Amino acid sequence: MTTQNTINLIRTKTTNSSQFDAIEASLRRSGFIFLIIVLCLGLLLGLLYILFSSEEKNLLTQKNRYVTQVSNDKDAEGYFRSIKDRTRIVTMAMTSKKPWSKLLDEVSAFVKPPNLSRIEVDGANMIILTVNADSVDDILPIANAIMAKAQANNFINPLLSSFQITKTGNVLATFSFSAVF
Repeated sequence: MTTQNTINLIRTKTTNSSQFDAIEASLRRSGFIFLIIVLCLGLLLGLLYILFSSEEKNLLTQKNRYVTQVSNDKDAEGYFRSIKDRTRIVTMAMTSKKPWSKLLDEVSAFVKPPNLSRIEVDGANMIILTVNADSVDDILPIANAIMAKAQANNFINPLLSSFQITKTGNVLATFSFSAVF
């Protein structure tokens, strides 16, 4: 209860104008709409976050699967490369294969062991014959046979590489030539 001697500067009842009521209603409506928009945007952003994080997890799982598959296939690829390289080497060897047995048959026609002490082929496919004989007369038929094969185009560039007479009187001669295959 208020007495008459009390001074109250605050009005207990205010009279609102219709203009203020309209502004207040408009602000309430705007605030409500803004709140709904913020909630919708928050919900939309939350859904997008869930979608993108799910996609990221799927991509990481796929990446891990691919990394595992690549690491598992790495050894197999190494084996395949090794086989491929070996196949290439074998192919080169097979294509460069020479009929050495035919050459050996031709050489054995004019010199045989024990006179033929050594036969070898160097890196340039030069055939090197080392012949051991009792005298120079035993070497001459071999040299003549090599020259005849050269004239028949079976041997190319025949060469008497070395000629030695040992202390015991034996003759050691080395011939080299290229064969025509």
